[in-house]
Amino acid sequence: MNFKSKLKNILSAALAVSTLLSGFTPIMTYAAQVNEYVDPADIWVSANGRTNELDFNATITQETSWCTVCNKDTIMLTYRTPEYTKSGTTALNRGVKFSDGTMVDGKTKGNLDNGRPNQDASYTTYHWTKSVCQTCGTINSVDGRDAYGFSRNVYGLNSCDHNFFLDFDNTTYTPYSESYHTTVLKAGRYCQFCKGTKARASEKREQHDFSETVDGQIGNNRFFISETCGDCGYSTSEYVTAKSVVSSYYGNVDNKSHTVTVSDLSDSGVHTSIRYGTSAGKCNLTSAPNYTDAGYYPVYYEISYKYQGETMTENGVSYVWLLEDKKDDNSGGTVIVLPEKHEHDYRYLETVAPSCDNLGYERWQCDGCGNLDKRNYTKATGHNYKAITIREATCKQGGLKLNLCDKCGSFFEESTPTGEHKYKTEKIQPTCRNVGYTNHICEICGNSYITDMTPIISHAYERIIKEPTCTDKGYTTSTCTMCGLNYVSDYTEPTGHNWDEGHTVTNSTCESEGVIEYRCTNTGCKEKMIKAESATGHTPGEVATCTEPQTCEKCGTVLELPKGHSYSENVVKPTCMAMGYTEYKCDNCDDSYVGDYTDKAEHEYAKNITAPTCTEHGYTTNTCVNCGDEFVSDYTEKKPHNYNAEITKPTCTGFGYTTYTCADCGDKYISDYTDKTEHNYSKKVIEPTCTEHGYTIYTCPDCGKEYIADYTEHKNHSYTETVIAPTCTEMGYTIFTCDCGDSHKGNYTDKIPHNYKKTATEPTCTEIGFTTSVCEVCSDTVKSDYKNAKGHAPSEWIIDEAATIEHGGRKHIECIECKAILQTADIPRLVAKDNSDEDGKAEIGEYSVILTDKNNKPVFNSEITIDKDDNISIRLPKNRLLDFADRTTITVFNTENQTAATGLNIFVTDDNGNNATGVTDENGQFIAPGKKSSTGDDNGTIGKEEGDSKFTYVIKVTDKLNITIPNCETYIGESNNIVVKLPDGLILTQDSPAIITVTDQNSNPQKGVSVIVIADKDYIEKGTTDMYGKLTVPPVNSGLTDKDGKVNLQSYYVFVNDEKGYIENALVTLNEDNSFSVKLPAENMIDYANRITVTVLDNDGAPLKDISVTVSDAAEKSITDKTDENGKIVVPSMSEDYTNKDGIAKVGSYTILVENVKSKIENAYITLNADHTISVLLPENIKIEHSNRITVTVLDKDNKGVKDISVTVKENVSETVENENAADPKAATAVTDKDGKIYIPPASEGVTDKDGKTDISETIPGKDTDGDGKDDTAETKTEYNITVEDTMGKIENAFIEIKDGKITVTLPDTHTLTTSNQTTVTVLDKENKGVANVSVTVTDKNKATATKSTDTNGKITVPVKSTGGGGSSSGGGGGRGSSSGGGYYTTVNVKITDKDGKAVTNFSKSTDSKGNLTITLPNGKTLDNGNFYTVTVTDNKGNAKAGTSVILKDKNKGEATGTTDKNGVVTLPGKTHTAYIFGYADGTFRPDNNMSRAEAAAIFARLISEQKGEKISGKSDFADVKSNEWYSKFIGYIKKYGIIKGYDNNTFKPDENISRAEFVAMTVRFNSLFNDVKKGSYTVKYTDVASNYWAYSDIAYAKHAGWLNGYADGSFKGDNAITRAEVVTVVNKATGRIADEGYINKNLSSLNKFTDLKNNSHWAFYAIAESANTHIGVIGTDNETWVK
Repeated sequence: MNFKSKLKNILSAALAVSTLLSGFTPIMTYAAQVNEYVDPADIWVSANGRTNELDFNATITQETSWCTVCNKDTIMLTYRTPEYTKSGTTALNRGVKFSDGTMVDGKTKGNLDNGRPNQDASYTTYHWTKSVCQTCGTINSVDGRDAYGFSRNVYGLNSCDHNFFLDFDNTTYTPYSESYHTTVLKAGRYCQFCKGTKARASEKREQHDFSETVDGQIGNNRFFISETCGDCGYSTSEYVTAKSVVSSYYGNVDNKSHTVTVSDLSDSGVHTSIRYGTSAGKCNLTSAPNYTDAGYYPVYYEISYKYQGETMTENGVSYVWLLEDKKDDNSGGTVIVLPEKHEHDYRYLETVAPSCDNLGYERWQCDGCGNLDKRNYTKATGHNYKAITIREATCKQGGLKLNLCDKCGSFFEESTPTGEHKYKTEKIQPTCRNVGYTNHICEICGNSYITDMTPIISHAYERIIKEPTCTDKGYTTSTCTMCGLNYVSDYTEPTGHNWDEGHTVTNSTCESEGVIEYRCTNTGCKEKMIKAESATGHTPGEVATCTEPQTCEKCGTVLELPKGHSYSENVVKPTCMAMGYTEYKCDNCDDSYVGDYTDKAEHEYAKNITAPTCTEHGYTTNTCVNCGDEFVSDYTEKKPHNYNAEITKPTCTGFGYTTYTCADCGDKYISDYTDKTEHNYSKKVIEPTCTEHGYTIYTCPDCGKEYIADYTEHKNHSYTETVIAPTCTEMGYTIFTCDCGDSHKGNYTDKIPHNYKKTATEPTCTEIGFTTSVCEVCSDTVKSDYKNAKGHAPSEWIIDEAATIEHGGRKHIECIECKAILQTADIPRLVAKDNSDEDGKAEIGEYSVILTDKNNKPVFNSEITIDKDDNISIRLPKNRLLDFADRTTITVFNTENQTAATGLNIFVTDDNGNNATGVTDENGQFIAPGKKSSTGDDNGTIGKEEGDSKFTYVIKVTDKLNITIPNCETYIGESNNIVVKLPDGLILTQDSPAIITVTDQNSNPQKGVSVIVIADKDYIEKGTTDMYGKLTVPPVNSGLTDKDGKVNLQSYYVFVNDEKGYIENALVTLNEDNSFSVKLPAENMIDYANRITVTVLDNDGAPLKDISVTVSDAAEKSITDKTDENGKIVVPSMSEDYTNKDGIAKVGSYTILVENVKSKIENAYITLNADHTISVLLPENIKIEHSNRITVTVLDKDNKGVKDISVTVKENVSETVENENAADPKAATAVTDKDGKIYIPPASEGVTDKDGKTDISETIPGKDTDGDGKDDTAETKTEYNITVEDTMGKIENAFIEIKDGKITVTLPDTHTLTTSNQTTVTVLDKENKGVANVSVTVTDKNKATATKSTDTNGKITVPVKSTGGGGSSSGGGGGRGSSSGGGYYTTVNVKITDKDGKAVTNFSKSTDSKGNLTITLPNGKTLDNGNFYTVTVTDNKGNAKAGTSVILKDKNKGEATGTTDKNGVVTLPGKTHTAYIFGYADGTFRPDNNMSRAEAAAIFARLISEQKGEKISGKSDFADVKSNEWYSKFIGYIKKYGIIKGYDNNTFKPDENISRAEFVAMTVRFNSLFNDVKKGSYTVKYTDVASNYWAYSDIAYAKHAGWLNGYADGSFKGDNAITRAEVVTVVNKATGRIADEGYINKNLSSLNKFTDLKNNSHWAFYAIAESANTHIGVIGTDNETWVK
């Protein structure tokens, strides 16, 4: 039944007039069927265990049946589940009856072939059935006491009776798109008992089956059209406009007719008709009335709109307004006569009723002019929804209602909540395994819950005693006779082994120990013990020769390598047939070889002339007299032949001809042919016979040719008759024979009957039986009297190959009679992993495992696995630990015969990682934890009893590297101590101790536990665990910290951590003087950004003060300090720090900010001294100078300035600079002001700039005048703007200082106090107003001094003594330079040439206080477009000014900076590209050789050194990089920058080839040192580079950057080696270096050259030249110009 017929039948009347108000309804799926049948295959639930899974998916009914236990009819709870098999055929066809695989005979097992429905199995039309009596609780009691299923929790197979199948239709429709819905068709028949069906769902797309509804909405001038699919309920809607505009006419009287105009604006498909009238309600005119006279005329209209059968009407009025012209008699103009104004006289026209959503109103019209008006509005009525029930609510599913407005058709759906359950109660009685309870089951949906639980009744135990063995304890097993539950108690100790004398398993060899095996002689014990026998040592063989080593006579081991050959030389000169060579023969053996070949000598030829013949050319033979080599030359022509003629005459068979033969050479040829002669035939006549024609034979006696002719007719036959009698096999007949031999048969007679003898053959399994009749005359055989074959008598299943956990097995059924194979089947692979069920049971491999707790309650959901060697591993469920107070009993028995599985290794672990090991005893049991366990790969768990208390110990043994020592034997000794026996061969020393860690099952350290440790060489030591549960034996003086950063040395505990967390594997050593040394691991460095904390405690956890601790890192940085009252030291000290990129450092409780005028200062070294003063050591590139004053701010923890702190600021000069003339580093000390600030140089000093200006200020702190500790006067600050000039202009580099309000001016060396060139000093305040009465003292280099107070304009002018002056030129002449401090000046000369070598003039230049030179190019000279300029700087004596900083600017604000070289020359804008690769000692480059890892390290070391401007230095800590190797410093240098990482075994493998991927990774790391590299945003699609490839992001970045590409086949080949030529190409691209090919071609003679790269024929010639030559390059957009 589809949705249309189901829903619309209910709503047919209502929906016929309904209006759908929304464009779309919610997407829902509609089912075609009315009943609620659900296919179990669609909701199948997998479960642990076959019976559980059938229970989960069963259809459960209550039925009345005869119970063979109660012996009466009782209520049975019957479970039925459809059978699903992979083959689709029932297991009964294979004789399998029960769900555990048991066959019909109730004994043997068969193949269930079960699978998961809808995945790999289908319904067989059989179902599984199980019943439970609700009176006695017996399972399958209806089957009878002798049945296999009786009282077993198994199902049996039964056929689904087709008389009880029901029809269903579960077809659903789901909207898919605007045009289609998805139809899932599932219909058929199902078994009403088990609900199984063979019907399967099919899916297809179908078009919607729309029904359309049209609703007119005149108020909105539209029709509303909705369509709804009757199948899936999908709906859509649209609006169609229905609108016309009737426009009034306004105009003058012109004697023409006028009326209203109509515009139809309706959409296509809407039929519009209009009627007109002169009054409202009487519109019956088909055309509008026309008017010609002046007036005001209303035109009423009624418009009808019709769309698809739906009609709506609109009423209205428009006007015709005609104006009349009249002359004004007074003015002669035109007067417009308007209709007279009037009051509207409205009359009631009609009432429009309100709707659900719209207001109602009255429509009124003016009787005079026809104007319409709406009035007397009434409110909308609102919807009146009526609820229609579509689906009643049940306890399984909510109901569904449709709310439909009976006025407008609007509707919406509403869900109702699920209903109440209808429960039926059943009571379950308790047993010794299960509690009793009352079960409440809903009769509608099957939902259930349990109440009234009653406790389990007591077990009835039967006890069996097991005697102890050598290794296993004896015990008593108690088994419940009702439920089979058992437990073990009353243990007795093992008897111990009795070893025999042993036998050799493996003989000892020269180097390896032998093995002796000992067996226990006790009855029933199969234990073995293995001991080692010492190696015998090597027996040297014959001494080593040139080619053969000396080996051991016993084992063949090489003891001495071959000595190598010592060759003597014998030179053999070349001949004309052989090259010359040198023979090398070994003096010590017979080995020899030939080498050093020389070219052959020339041949010496003799000539022999051969004359020509009639068959051969003449020629000269040239033969070498020395070697016999010969060749032929000088050919001459052949002679003519000398022929003789011989004539042969013609015959009747052949032509005649002449044969010509050469008398000299015998050459022959034939010609001059003549015709054949005629044949001479003779005749022979052959007479005719009765069968053959007669004829004549014609024969030529000359050639033997013959032919036949002259045929005559043959004669008739003359037959004789012979009669043959019939037999039982042949008919009788007559033979007719002619004298000529011809014969034939005729006159046939019938055969006579057979004379048969019968023999019976009995039927077999496969062959039918029959009777065989054989004729005694002719042996003819006939079979008859057939009997059917008896058929096979099948056997039980016969196992061909048993199943294991690694593979499945095979089995077959054969005929008992004939042994034919009737059926084969696979045996499923045994389960290797299972989880214990609610009974604590799991099945793995061939075993069943049961887990119980101390109360014999099952342990649920333990994960149990078995390996191929039958070792069983058990992971206990969450929240269950290995606890000696609640031990877990593991019972293992063979699944097939239910016997105990003894001698199996059991490994138990819990959620905390605690482990216990053991072996099952003769009862198949192991109880964990016991009093003995191996630590295995991690730990071992044991326990002990002391009185009523039980203790659990988890024991772990590690070495000093915190690496687990596996397979230690742990047990509780005779004195209740823990005994730890280490593996054989492990010798304990101070350098190789063992660390025993004892915790409980919750990982809590166990302090004070007595532990005895036993090791090789009779080592026994007893100790007690400390507060961390640890014991180190023997006590050690050094060790590595564990994952908690902790190590125990003697009676101390040392903790090491940084700001990120604990540090593992730090080497801590207790020295003889009780001080400690801490060597950090390679990844942890002593760093101000991540300080190291070391804590020293005693064994009781108390901190130890004044303990000396030295901390060092891999860079050999070392710091020593003493612990504080908390036992701690922090390195580096909290009293020192470096400023970060924001200029901030923290020392003690202070925050220090260091900055200058330009920026924050990074890497300033800050020290908080013991006297609470602060020292600031500036980085090398920051100097103390007035032009860039340094500010130091001291803040407290609340970021408030700290006053009166003494701060010393000092310059830092590199110790590597060797310059005898270098100035001492400057230093200055000041005290912080109220804001916590100091200024260096102080604000009271300044140096005038090129405009002669500088700023100075002086702060006078407040004073405490009354001694109360508080300032009574305010702090004052004086600020001045100073200008210094003379009559020639502004004076630069004058030194200004203010002190106590007085100003001192020190003139630069180029200015002196003279009267001819007076010096003027102007003092202004911060508002640039002159300051009077300020004392100003001016001093020059000659110590001349003048003091004067400023006037009202803030000026003083003082006379000075003239000593001459200097000028400046604007085009390369001399100029003034300056130095900082005392105003010292030097003269520099500047010369500039452009890229074409032409001199540049008319430039301007200036120098600052440091002697830095700034040059501005003239107009027309720019720094872009590939231009560059060579600047030469000399002093006034013409000497080169090396090291001068030059800033070159153009008028376009371009700028370039550089420093002059030793020749005083710098090229700008230019960049020095240093050679980063070199050739080999033989002058070659070997471009196609693979690059080694060491060579790659050297390249990147040179590149980093060039970029950073520092020397290459470093020490490698790789195991295979020796310090004396040429590449050692390169590898050490780049490792500290993270360019290389090496291999896991701490090797670098310097001589191995570097791969393409490795080189790309190094290049990206190098690039990231100087650029912001974001690798994660790029991808590549190389076929051999997966996204998880270790270098994927590096390769993607390099590909995007254009450094290198993959191969044509789409691969990258990252593991291939990379050549030297490829390397320089990649590096050049990554560093932006581009070879100037033109320069290289012109200057080859002056460049570094290689013997194997003489020209540009090699593809990488120019790239190699770029990399191997140091040069200055001017970098363009896509090119580089080298500067000569």
